[in-house]
Amino acid sequence: MKRSTEYMVYMSSALCFLAVSVTFLVIILTRTSQSSNSTITPNPCPEGQSLQGNECKIDMCLRTHKTYEEGARCEGAPYRKTGGWCCSEYGRKKLYKWTFTPANE
Repeated sequence: MKRSTEYMVYMSSALCFLAVSVTFLVIILTRTSQSSNSTITPNPCPEGQSLQGNECKIDMCLRTHKTYEEGARCEGAPYRKTGGWCCSEYGRKKLYKWTFTPANE
């Protein structure tokens, strides 16, 4: 009878671990899907300005609202593919600029 008791203890421990693991995985997947569904609100300010508080102010870094796919680039760090990354705290310290130059046709 001792063997079957040890087996029952082992199986109940394994099932408990499995239940906790599945619950943890469901929580992670739920939080990930909720964060990926968030929408980015468009900037209501004109080109070259950003919203600071309730006012539109001239932004020395973020010179355009265009995306990388639309032709905007980060002057000073061309590998940065978004305005937010280009104009991060570090990017502003380094005087990077998120700009758009129309292609010569």
